[in-house]
Amino acid sequence: MDNSGVLYGFMETVREDPRIGPSHISLFMAILYYPKIRDCQKPVSIYSRELMW
Repeated sequence: MDNSGVLYGFMETVREDPRIGPSHISLFMAILYYPKIRDCQKPVSIYSRELMW
């Protein structure tokens, strides 16, 4: 499944869950975006300090 399918599924879930806020959505988007700027290296290893630029 590509990122657009993952994003669509996530947004459908978020729409129905009042516990998920803007910070959760932003973090999820950053996690999807990060591998793209890292040339899609696998496995993906992400540290919080790298997401908080």
